Amino acid sequence: MTEWDSPVQLIYWPDGGEGAEERPSMTLREAIRAARAVTGERRAWIVTASGHILRPGEVARLAAALDEAPPAR
Repeated sequence: MTEWDSPVQLIYWPDGGEGAEERPSMTLREAIRAARAVTGERRAWIVTASGHILRPGEVARLAAALDEAPPAR
C-alpha cells in the first residue's frame, strides 16, 4: 500500500541551474501531482524520507496509481 501522505523531496534533473539549494518537503501525493507538470528534457525524481530514490519510471507508475487512489482525507 502506498503511503501518499509520507514526506518526500521532489528533484528535477537536469535542474535548470537551480543547483543544490534546499528543496522543500511535501507529501508523496503532492510530489506526484507536481511531477506530472514536468515537460521537455527535465525529469522528476523523488527522494523519500528513508532515502529511497524513485526514478522517473517509478514516478510515472505512481502517477497512474494515484488516479486509482482514494481522495486525500
